[in-house]
Amino acid sequence: MILNKEEWLDRVSSLFEEEIRLYSEILELEKEKTESITKADGKSLETISKKTYELIVHASELERVRMSAIHDVYTSNNLGIPKEGTPTLTDFLNKIDRESEHKLKQLGTRLKDTVHRLKDKIKANDRLIRTRQEFLKATIDAMRVNANSGEVEVYEDENSTVRNKKKRSSVLVNASA
Repeated sequence: MILNKEEWLDRVSSLFEEEIRLYSEILELEKEKTESITKADGKSLETISKKTYELIVHASELERVRMSAIHDVYTSNNLGIPKEGTPTLTDFLNKIDRESEHKLKQLGTRLKDTVHRLKDKIKANDRLIRTRQEFLKATIDAMRVNANSGEVEVYEDENSTVRNKKKRSSVLVNASA
């Protein structure tokens, strides 16, 4: 069965648009994730991560459906599937008419740009998380060293210029932060 141009073009276009929408939504979640990381809001970070995972699973399924739709166009219109592996978008665009190629190329470029912005944001968030972890580790290590010493040098009062050793009181750490 040969698919008519309007049918397959609308189908492939709508799949691209849905992928762009999903990746844009993931990008917005990554922006929220940045705020959660900087505020050290673990609950929000966990919620965002779960939503992101669900959207990524949905987006990968959409990509599979889009590639299947492109494969269907190849076979139904006898476009000649490339011998090496799965046909790429570029292979496909080279086989179709100019008008369709232009529309799909624009959608492909929008999708690619969105995914690149998403990738950059994910990398930035990863660096931010690592930096926070390193800071927390350094803080905890410093607290351990101070806790092991048992004494700390302090000024006795505001007017004192000499620091004296004094026994330390217990340090409380906010475990919910």
